[in-house]
Amino acid sequence: MQHVPLKARLTKCCLVNSKLHAAAVAATQELGLGTYFLVPSANDIHVTSPGGARSALKWLDHHGHHLTSLRVQRNVGPVHQLHSPNLLQLYLGHMCSVQLGTAADGSPGVVHSCSKLTRLELRWCGVIDAPGGNVVVDCLSSLVHLQHLDWWPDGEATLSAATLPCLDCLTFLHIAQPTGDNLQQLSGLTKLQDVCLMADGAVALGPSSVPGFTFPASLTKLELLSRVEVGVLSLVPATLRHLELSCTFVGAMAVEGPGSFPSCLGRLQQLTTLVVFIEPQGFTDWPPPSPAYAALTASNNLVELSIECDELPDGI
Repeated sequence: MQHVPLKARLTKCCLVNSKLHAAAVAATQELGLGTYFLVPSANDIHVTSPGGARSALKWLDHHGHHLTSLRVQRNVGPVHQLHSPNLLQLYLGHMCSVQLGTAADGSPGVVHSCSKLTRLELRWCGVIDAPGGNVVVDCLSSLVHLQHLDWWPDGEATLSAATLPCLDCLTFLHIAQPTGDNLQQLSGLTKLQDVCLMADGAVALGPSSVPGFTFPASLTKLELLSRVEVGVLSLVPATLRHLELSCTFVGAMAVEGPGSFPSCLGRLQQLTTLVVFIEPQGFTDWPPPSPAYAALTASNNLVELSIECDELPDGI
């Protein structure tokens, strides 16, 4: 049955008789569902309407116990429960919504019914744990096996202060709108390797705005997609290998000297990839030609360098 295309397996083979139905269900461990897929694959069901997607989603209520991977990618109604106790990977995408914790009527949400998750991705997916306003999600702390968390929900849902300290298996964390508590807790995640942060535009990430904020020594890849203080780079372990900066630096950028942008980059002697997008006032403040530019390639391990700026200064 694993060699039969997914759509034929679930729409035709399941209808023949009970034995073929059981075999088709048992062979279905990966499922993609939605009305639009950017990258269709053999494990995706493409339906033409939100109603068709919701109908297919109901299939999980009776037959989802074999699933280990589920992608609900677009334009599917609210997901209140998933009867998939063996689910390891869950992706919920744009125009979806999800009840993560216990609902008002006492019914368990997705997190409680999928406690074995090792990978959870919310990409512009609405969180409906509480009506309106800010939603503070405190149920993820039970996902003690979680290694990969991509937290980019639609709206203003934030992780509670109790969440990250419980997720000590995390190696990958991409998070939008982190709270100060979330940032202060990063240093305690000693297995963390890949981090992407996009903070609220009103807050500049850095040691003065978030006291106690630092990165764990295990970090190998970092992306910063918001307003930052130059000093945030002094908190990065010197063993970092991949750095992407698509951000606005707050305050004057010193050309040279301790605490300057070049001196912070000069610490990172093991970088293999450096991607930088800087607002015009960044590089253009540096006089041409400036010796400080050499800090961009201070690492002898560098194999990829990308600099994007509205106006690159002469001599760079």
